Amino acid sequence: MDARTSTEIAFFGFGMTRQVIEVFELSLGKTTIADPLTHQVALVRLINDDDARVLAALARQAKTIIEIGTYTGASALVFLEAMPEDGRLICVDTFELWRSPMEKGVPPSTVFGCLLERLRNHLDRVTIIRGESVRTEPYIKDGIADLVFIDAAHDRAEVMADIAAWLPKLKPG
Repeated sequence: MDARTSTEIAFFGFGMTRQVIEVFELSLGKTTIADPLTHQVALVRLINDDDARVLAALARQAKTIIEIGTYTGASALVFLEAMPEDGRLICVDTFELWRSPMEKGVPPSTVFGCLLERLRNHLDRVTIIRGESVRTEPYIKDGIADLVFIDAAHDRAEVMADIAAWLPKLKPG
């Protein structure tokens, strides 16, 4: 297996390689990589140009970025394309929350499949953690990240909990 097809999937810290992504997909109820809907949804860009430019500027010098709330990976792709070639991205999401009524009922496997489709050229630099933000945080070492991007739940209580949980992951300074 070459490095371009290797990725790490983590369930609360239990790492897997690209070889077992199919097992993960089946555990969600269906295969995602070959799903035509997944491919089409992955083509939809969920970030505007101005926001993408800001995120890219933030990522240019970052060696490690943690993204809380990855969803289908639109901002994750911006980070990966902007950060140094040896940079690493850690994506955390439940893949179960819907952002619009049109998406209600879309299975988590499709959301996850969109992420894999979108990031397929960068999977060797990505760790994906499926789970709730504050419950997965203990599995990431403190002081490792140059940037933590929080874009998960958008209510005040959950944003404040995410900030409290993930702030220690930033490198000092």
